[in-house]
Amino acid sequence: MYKRSLQAAKKGRVLIFHWRVGYLTKEVLKELLELIRKAGDEKDKTAMVSINWPQAVIRVQYTDMQVQESVTIEEANEGEK
Repeated sequence: MYKRSLQAAKKGRVLIFHWRVGYLTKEVLKELLELIRKAGDEKDKTAMVSINWPQAVIRVQYTDMQVQESVTIEEANEGEK
């Protein structure tokens, strides 16, 4: 996850990651967010993270702007309502 996050921060691309290693728990998410933050810090970028918790999908986009850290949690199939 760290290397993919670093590459996304470097190239300015969106990273969409589907967690399939087991249950996406709060502890696992905390570790992933630390890796995402570390990759952004190395490239002087701020991560904007959206999480679809039921489907365990994490979307990361890095920006040059210094914004307050936040995590957005979405419901499954939110766009279909």
